[in-house]
Amino acid sequence: MAFNSPIALTNKNILFCFVGIIVIFVVTDYFLLNQLVSEKIIKNESFDFLSSNMTDKCQFIDPLMQSALERVKSESCRQSLKDVYCQDFLSSNVTDKCQFTDPLMQSALERVKSESCRQSLKDVYCQVLDSNVELENSCSDFDKTKLNKFVGCFDDSPSGFLLTGYHYNFPKTNAPDLCVQTCFRSAYELAGLKSGKHCFCGDSTDLKKGLEVDESICRSLSCPGNANLTCGGIKSTAVISTGLAKIERPMPEFIPLPDDIETRKRVKILFVLQLNGRNSRQVTRMIRTIYSRDHFYLVHVDQRQNFMFSEMKELQKLFEKKKLFNFKVTENRFATIWGGSTLLTMFLQTIKDSLTSLGWNDWDYVLNMSESDMPLLSLEELEHNLALNNGFSSM
Repeated sequence: MAFNSPIALTNKNILFCFVGIIVIFVVTDYFLLNQLVSEKIIKNESFDFLSSNMTDKCQFIDPLMQSALERVKSESCRQSLKDVYCQDFLSSNVTDKCQFTDPLMQSALERVKSESCRQSLKDVYCQVLDSNVELENSCSDFDKTKLNKFVGCFDDSPSGFLLTGYHYNFPKTNAPDLCVQTCFRSAYELAGLKSGKHCFCGDSTDLKKGLEVDESICRSLSCPGNANLTCGGIKSTAVISTGLAKIERPMPEFIPLPDDIETRKRVKILFVLQLNGRNSRQVTRMIRTIYSRDHFYLVHVDQRQNFMFSEMKELQKLFEKKKLFNFKVTENRFATIWGGSTLLTMFLQTIKDSLTSLGWNDWDYVLNMSESDMPLLSLEELEHNLALNNGFSSM
């Protein structure tokens, strides 16, 4: 017994040592896994879980990551770990590949103050560009089974253009899917590819004047946006369905002005011209079509557009030289961004200025216009329609 006792003690020591080593490995793995996940989370405290197609783009070659994935038993937990890991992968790879040429994106990046927020904005922007996000169309006029369906190849040389709707020129990007989506957004039934770079939109009635030919004739020219696909022939149009049903476009009935137009009730309009950019000549043309001594014109120029502001101030001086004081350029200027809160602030302040500092308080309507607007009706027709519906607001 005395001989066996030390051996029994040694076995216990070995057992304790073995258990201790296992505990050390478990604790070490726990801290390494925790460190791995923590590093990914700390770098971006607020992230969206990425879709599986995004996650598949990064490779899990990190030994710690591979070890962690092997030990995780739950598939949902494994996917979450992949999402966290890929967040940095996409930030460093996708973000570097995409170009921030969109003016709205550039403006947003300039206004963001913190670097972490700026990086998060870049990540989201690049992930959207890198993914094919599509919304399911549930419109009653849309038939998904007809989307991208080849209708036929038509020789349109006698008539010039087969489809009589919109015409788009995509010299570098034209492809069947681009043309179909472009015509779909324009509410046309058909999209037509011709001469590689041309995209035409139209309806089924246009096909009556075309001569259908062999499909191979429309496969003579490759697409600039995808060399593996064809975009029609030189004198032939490959017609594809957009999935939309034919939409009737009734033309409005023309109603001429009455003969006794001069005896109508007068209305006074406050034109609020909200201007941006540098195209002062376009603004001048617009003012020529809407100006009258009977109305008020209050101009707001974005505070960042000094050239436009100086041009409008010069125009105000020309009016005042002719003793016309119903055209004013406000000095209260804001940085007006479409969709931003300053746009509403600017509009309210401009209305307040017209009523208080300028004393223009007898107008019936306020009409907001930008530098890119041009009225379709004459000022006389606008006055007549507003007078007939005085007291009602129009959109």
